[in-house]
Amino acid sequence: MEKPEKAFDARVSAQGDTLLLVRRGEAYELDAVAGLIWRHCDGTKTVEDIATVIAAEYDVSLDDAKADARELVAQLARMGLVE
Repeated sequence: MEKPEKAFDARVSAQGDTLLLVRRGEAYELDAVAGLIWRHCDGTKTVEDIATVIAAEYDVSLDDAKADARELVAQLARMGLVE
């Protein structure tokens, strides 16, 4: 997935530091990092672009951020929350 984009019919609600996503009757709770990644899945950024944001925001290595971003984007895709 080169430039992931949120599913158009996913609904989102902020609950403190977490996001609650609902799509097709299924609910998913994302922690702060996962929520940040999901919010940046706008169809204009690559996973590497998103990883750069994560690395800066959480003071982790770019390699770790890339691995985490790739893994989470793949999970979101399997759940149908990004395309």
